[in-house]
Amino acid sequence: ATDRITRSLTRVGWDSIASVLCDARDIPATYFASNHTITKFGSATDRSGQFFPFRRHPHNIRLYLAMNSLEDKRKVAMMKVVYAHFAGNFCLDLFEDMSPSLIIEILGFVNLGFEALNVQ
Repeated sequence: ATDRITRSLTRVGWDSIASVLCDARDIPATYFASNHTITKFGSATDRSGQFFPFRRHPHNIRLYLAMNSLEDKRKVAMMKVVYAHFAGNFCLDLFEDMSPSLIIEILGFVNLGFEALNVQ
């Protein structure tokens, strides 16, 4: 039944699930409000009955679930912050009103998150 539900989810449904797994409203929400413990959502099997979790899930859902499977939840939170706020194109306006010392701390945190992502 769960696989039937995952097949019928709309884009809005998948986006809602993604926002639970990685709340990207802002950095504190990503770190503190995102769910870092859910590791499975639905399942699928091939014709031989072999279990393939997440086969039909969008890439971001599979990524968040894979991150959540790590034991170190602090590392999971850091990885999600980097992925949601610093991967690809991001706006430097975030740093505009910050003190230089806070910028240095944040960049150190971001570096740890990138290191965690690269290890995986």
